[in-house]
Amino acid sequence: MGVWNWLFGRGDLESAAATQVWVWGFGSRKHRQVLDGVPPDDAVRKVAVGQAHVVGLTAAGNMYVQSIPKEASGSDLGTSTPACRKVDIGRTVVDVAVTGMDPQNEQIVAVLKNGSVVQHSLSDKSKQGDASVAASQTHQTLRGALQSIHAVQVNCSRSHCVSVGSKGQLVSWSNVDKEEAVKALYPSLGRGALSEKSPPVSEPQLMELPAGIKAERASCGLEHTGIVDQHGALWMCGRNTWGQLARPPWNAAPDLEDSPEMQKHFSKSLAQWYTFENYRAPSAALMSKSSRVNLDFVPRQVEHPFLRSAVVDVALGDHHTLVMRADGSVVSFGLNQWGACAHHNYTHIVEPALIERLDEGAESTTSSASVAERAFTEVRPVHIAASGNHSLVWGKISPGLFDGIWSFGENRDFELGIATRQHACVPQRIRADWTGARVLSMVAGLRGGVAVLERRNNEQNTKTNQ
Repeated sequence: MGVWNWLFGRGDLESAAATQVWVWGFGSRKHRQVLDGVPPDDAVRKVAVGQAHVVGLTAAGNMYVQSIPKEASGSDLGTSTPACRKVDIGRTVVDVAVTGMDPQNEQIVAVLKNGSVVQHSLSDKSKQGDASVAASQTHQTLRGALQSIHAVQVNCSRSHCVSVGSKGQLVSWSNVDKEEAVKALYPSLGRGALSEKSPPVSEPQLMELPAGIKAERASCGLEHTGIVDQHGALWMCGRNTWGQLARPPWNAAPDLEDSPEMQKHFSKSLAQWYTFENYRAPSAALMSKSSRVNLDFVPRQVEHPFLRSAVVDVALGDHHTLVMRADGSVVSFGLNQWGACAHHNYTHIVEPALIERLDEGAESTTSSASVAERAFTEVRPVHIAASGNHSLVWGKISPGLFDGIWSFGENRDFELGIATRQHACVPQRIRADWTGARVLSMVAGLRGGVAVLERRNNEQNTKTNQ
């Protein structure tokens, strides 16, 4: 499965290199090491992060979890960092994600080697006890359509999850139970229009893909879902209020010209940032008028010119999208109020465009070369990540020297890892004690980011940062 297997396949998990896991943001300006309680002979190879927890998946297929305390003041965490503990599922895990709207009741979603999917509660009750969490009382095997596939991947946002099967099937579900929230997220499940006969969102169901289309990769935003198929085509479903489905939002729709009520509703939505807590969905009658433009209840292939090249990766924030193409360039679009699309401006909604000049701070070129030729000339991106209103790009700096991670977007909780609370519409290279180490995996969380790095001694880090 292309880039995904190279980054997170079993070969990478079985690497013998010792690792360190570093986290930034979540209300603290300090980068700090987490999951350091994992045995050195069973090193972390991949991480997943929620609003309050970070989960590490090791080379042997074991899971370890650590809570991330809230530090709204931005002070150092000191000795308040909770202990790392093992989550004993009793079987080998091959992929992991974290979901949940409530930080105090998040769930680990784990894909097992036998192809089943298990959900493990991280509620306060499950945290009690010794270093090892007894899984038998806090986890359940998910059923529904997941029983009809051999799952190999899972991706979750805090609102919903999508699992990819070995034959390219997609299964979606959500743990959200508030009525208004269900209405808001339902199109992102890709099951068709919501009706009285629709199964509960908590029941895993197959997403509706055209015959012959097989998914290789899926990513979940708050209200939309992105899919990469076996041909490198991009498919998306969900809400397009902010242009996150790579086509013009509501105001470009010809059928809305004689719908002042719909225009009034979405003008208000565009002017006011909303969350599930205060969002009020428009009436079914209004939604039916805009469904061709503002909602996709089933995945639809993206036809934008910038996305006709082979797509190898997709990463979704709450209302924006990042796409990496086979040539190494990265395209972004959607909500850009805090610069999460890195278009060098804070325009509220942006159309698909290439992110330019991910380098060591050089000025943008003024040559006559096309944007596609100028983008990423100094850095070769290898992976992208997004969550909330910020984004990450992991790239190789110059031929074979070392790795770097760049961040951009909202920075209220130091989620960009740059030691200030300044939002950024231009990619900022994260610099910390671990800068220069080889990156093994990376993930963006709602309020911060996490990276798995090959362990390096202090002398190597000091030399790299000089």
